[in-house]
Amino acid sequence: MQAFDLEFLPQTQDVVCISAAAGSVGSIVGQLCKERGCRVIGFAGTDAKCGVLTSELGFDAAINYKNGNLSNALRAALQALPDPATGVDVFWDNTSGAIADAVYEEMSNHGRVVVCGNIASYAPGAGKTEAEGTLQYRNHLVLERRLRVEGILVSEFFPRIAEAMPTLAALHGAGKLKARAHVVEGFRETVNAFLGLFVGANTGKTIVKV
Repeated sequence: MQAFDLEFLPQTQDVVCISAAAGSVGSIVGQLCKERGCRVIGFAGTDAKCGVLTSELGFDAAINYKNGNLSNALRAALQALPDPATGVDVFWDNTSGAIADAVYEEMSNHGRVVVCGNIASYAPGAGKTEAEGTLQYRNHLVLERRLRVEGILVSEFFPRIAEAMPTLAALHGAGKLKARAHVVEGFRETVNAFLGLFVGANTGKTIVKV
């Protein structure tokens, strides 16, 4: 298996933006980036989730994507960082959609985008024509700002789990990595628990307790 390009990884002082940052993937990515010395901004769907990101998980800023203009909110968050920034160096995209549109506009030259999810396209009413128009505009920004965009599937890294576990376990044991769980009681609630992922019902990993 080809190794992940180390130059693609977040570096110290990089500004990292994460969509669905209060979910099981985004929350861990954000904490790992903070451990690498990055400045981290997360998008979440409620003020309570944003509070978890900043007060519990150590994010530098959090934006409720359901409130106001996303581009304006992101620019304000960049300026409010301890060392104000003019752009995003790394975007971990779990959703695509409107959040991605806003972040792409604020990407720094030679920024990196990790495409991990596309959940916004699964929402009812997501139109193909609109999606095609958005992709064309993002491609324009990819060219103009010389962005590097790469998709990631966790299945590709299954053979390297043994490498990751000691590091993750050590960070968890030291209190530097917190894993939240959204527990749903009862096997009959499995479908509802799954559907809840599409409306942001969970904070952390969704688990059905049977």
